[in-house]
Amino acid sequence: MTMHQTTAGGELQVSVHGGVGLEALARAMRKLSDATVARIIRVLVEMATNRDNLLTNRELLLSQLCKYTDRADESLRDEVVRAIEPLARGEVLESSEYPDSAAGRRPLASAPMGMGTPQEVQAMALVAIATFSGSEASRVRRISDVLFEGFVHPNVAVRKGAYTAARRLPGLSAEHILPILMGLRDPDPSAAVSAFAAFAERKEWTLTRPMWKLFLLAVRLAGQSTEIKLRWHAAYALRELWKNAPTTGIRTEAQQILDEFGKDVAFSVRQAATS
Repeated sequence: MTMHQTTAGGELQVSVHGGVGLEALARAMRKLSDATVARIIRVLVEMATNRDNLLTNRELLLSQLCKYTDRADESLRDEVVRAIEPLARGEVLESSEYPDSAAGRRPLASAPMGMGTPQEVQAMALVAIATFSGSEASRVRRISDVLFEGFVHPNVAVRKGAYTAARRLPGLSAEHILPILMGLRDPDPSAAVSAFAAFAERKEWTLTRPMWKLFLLAVRLAGQSTEIKLRWHAAYALRELWKNAPTTGIRTEAQQILDEFGKDVAFSVRQAATS
């Protein structure tokens, strides 16, 4: 799909990109020089932050950007983070040359539907800045603060993006882990799944005894859900973490919950709890 708009400076033409060429380029990354990869990264950032680009394209570009993190040095990582941090904070400007995304969602709108939303771009920007966090302490702290706002965002797409981003960011403090813990009970099951996945992957996160009790409560409540995917992620996260519990009592309670998951009606959930 292509959008055409006549402007004072000429004709603006923007097309929805399928991403096949970008994916092929990323797969051939090993054959490219460092200078070429750096140029690709800067072009992806430039196009993702261009307000005249369609939101769905910008989300795609940010997702492709994440594939190049291993080839970026600390200086380039800092450049990328500074460029897309405004997007991650929700400062997603749209083009003034054609109808915005809100217009496209109104009944009987003449603007194309399904062109993405600012929240989807923000969510992917959160994932991207976490992916490019690197090891520089001040940058990691700054990104952690940006993610914190995403953890408590009213929009579920942004919360999911923030929880996913947390899986890629090392060294989160207890202050930043707490809202992810709250996310385990997110009213949207897909967001809760993302939060459980973060805990399962970042086993180095340190939970206090009260945090462990909240974690176990969230796992119990997830076990009552009709959503098999949520039950699976809750069981898997508990299985991955229970041995890190700070007291024998908490470990015993965790094992009891795992035993309950072992009786789940879904084979996949039983397997997640016992494998």
